[in-house]
Amino acid sequence: MATKNEVRRHTARTDSRAYSVTSAAENTALEAVDTYLDVVRRQKLVDLASTNLEAHERTHDQIKLRSDRGVGRKADLDQSQGRVALAQANLVAEQSNLRDAETNYLRVVGITANALSDPQSPQSLLPSTVDDAIDQAINNHPTLKSAQADVESANAQHDTAHSPFLPRVDFELGTTANNNVDGISGHNNDTTAMFRLRYNLLNGGKDKARRQETAHLINQAAEIRNNTRRQVEQSVRLSWNALQTVNNQIGYFKQHVDSSERSRDAYQQQFSLGQRTLLDLLDSENEVFVSRTSYVNAQYDQLFAMYRILNSMGALLEGVDVALPEASATVTASN
Repeated sequence: MATKNEVRRHTARTDSRAYSVTSAAENTALEAVDTYLDVVRRQKLVDLASTNLEAHERTHDQIKLRSDRGVGRKADLDQSQGRVALAQANLVAEQSNLRDAETNYLRVVGITANALSDPQSPQSLLPSTVDDAIDQAINNHPTLKSAQADVESANAQHDTAHSPFLPRVDFELGTTANNNVDGISGHNNDTTAMFRLRYNLLNGGKDKARRQETAHLINQAAEIRNNTRRQVEQSVRLSWNALQTVNNQIGYFKQHVDSSERSRDAYQQQFSLGQRTLLDLLDSENEVFVSRTSYVNAQYDQLFAMYRILNSMGALLEGVDVALPEASATVTASN
């Protein structure tokens, strides 16, 4: 039974490596999704920073016009100029962040980030509850399947280690064609057919020690599988919690944007009537910028959290309709 069990062992080992390829592909896909979303996010933030700079420049032009007419105060002009400089610095920083994101995208994906658009939400691909997500992860996650295949390989190896305790039986056929050999003159032919049984009665404890070793290897592989299962479940729960958190926050971020925009518009009118100071106006404009930035970040955090759940379930490549690499094909599935 040694050959049969060795075939089982190497089949399981091959399947384990194939599942490892799938797991690596899933993780690479998540990294690609992350870099893609980061580029699109940074593009939106650059647009927001540009809009913020334009708003501060308009305010500064109004203050400068007042100052030139002798109506405004020089302190207001200096303060406005300082806020414009800060808005310019923010724009430069966001442009630098965008270039970094594009460079990272090129490293991961292998092509430049040209004309990227917002991806569709994968909300429809997600299960309704975290328990359903965990069940799917336990059944489908390639890392867990790889660990299970390692357990099967260890079991087959243990069965192989039992083969030295059993007799080996061979059916042997033989023939000889001799001429003037062993004192026999002339031509002499012999033909044999036999069953030959070999039994190793003593091997110095080597076979017994090997059997004990493979038993421990089964326990080791089983513990790795159990730990992998706990990690998979933990990953699903963490990903699910991250999505629930941003889902709970995003409505408040939107309210913050709406409220800050209304306040900014009201402050602009009141500033024109002399009912608000320049500091109030500049602070309200900055509040709009901060609220919009937070809202954009929340939107893309929400998208990434959804894709992260798919990855923790081992279903990201299928969800984004990307074919698995050829090396991910298992022997068991092929058979």
